[in-house]
Amino acid sequence: MEITDLPDNAVRQHFQLHYDGLARLLEVHLITGEIYVYRGVTRTTYQHFIDAAHPALYYHNVIAHHGCIQIRFNSLHLSEIGRDAAEMLPLPKSHLIATIAYDNAQSLLLVTFIEKRQLLYPNVPRETVEILLHALDPDEYYKKSITVQYACCAVK
Repeated sequence: MEITDLPDNAVRQHFQLHYDGLARLLEVHLITGEIYVYRGVTRTTYQHFIDAAHPALYYHNVIAHHGCIQIRFNSLHLSEIGRDAAEMLPLPKSHLIATIAYDNAQSLLLVTFIEKRQLLYPNVPRETVEILLHALDPDEYYKKSITVQYACCAVK
């Protein structure tokens, strides 16, 4: 994962970028505190964003038109397995993970660790999340299955 700070002094805008080339995900932190994750962002598009003379203009004209997942930590709306309503699911047997949330429609898994760090995993099948929820040792399953098979982006 590449992390870049990208100021645009002309319009007093600042972007913090987290790019995962394998997953083609670009996470954009805005100065307002909002976080957006864009899908399908190629390395070339990411590089043009970084090199743009006016990053804010490039963001609005190019990046903002990619498929987007908006994340607000005080009102996170990811679907619980089998439901449309959002809920953070605790993993009581885990010593690493505090909660997980899963979005069925987009196959997104959000993992919140005990120390409050959060990782977002795209393209995770529902079955994998169900196994994690019911695993005898969820920490071991997370380390050996999810971290090895799925690219992630740190969201906070």
